[in-house]
Amino acid sequence: MKILGIETATGTTSVALQEEEKTLGQITTNTAIVHSKTLMPMVISLLNFTKTDINSIDVFAVSSGPGSFTGLRIGLAVAKGFAVAGHKPVAVVPTLEALAYNICFNAYFNRLICAVLDARCSNVYAGLFEYDETGKLLRKWQDRTVNINVLKEDLKKLSNELNKSVVLVGSAANLICSDDCTFILKEDLVLPSAVSVCRLAFNARYWHTAGETMPEYLKPPQIDIPKKTK
Repeated sequence: MKILGIETATGTTSVALQEEEKTLGQITTNTAIVHSKTLMPMVISLLNFTKTDINSIDVFAVSSGPGSFTGLRIGLAVAKGFAVAGHKPVAVVPTLEALAYNICFNAYFNRLICAVLDARCSNVYAGLFEYDETGKLLRKWQDRTVNINVLKEDLKKLSNELNKSVVLVGSAANLICSDDCTFILKEDLVLPSAVSVCRLAFNARYWHTAGETMPEYLKPPQIDIPKKTK
């Protein structure tokens, strides 16, 4: 089975191609160029580099949020377009879960993994996970929008109760991290990865028809109402 993964939930654009346990290729950029200009050329390049026919893709996987409102819509639109044209399913993978999946099971077993993205106004999108003894990533909290200071206290409290340290990943990880040994910042795993989206997408519980797929925003968009001019 081949899965094409798309990650556009943040400023990072990432595409990957996975065949069973083997990653055939990945292209990732972290620039100010908008996803609408980078995503399709990256998909085409990846398919060309790996000599893959788009018709051989079995599932189109996409990071579903939370994250950038525009980025999520662009990624989902491309995945749905491919899926409709090829009569294939779309795997809708939660963004924070894919971020947490960047963490290696062997190195961080028996620790909590908190994936965080900036939600602005002193808030973050946060999801909490941990690995079980078999290497399966388990969800401890539902994804939420939460104040930074509230999240810090919640994590410290849970860490003390369970006697487990917290590994932070994601673009807002540095907003949570402090000198407190409760938190371990993994700066090398800050960027989202389409490879993680692909690997999680092998679980059929994420699969939907294109018409069923929707982004997960977690909060309404922040819109500035223009001031009236005299």
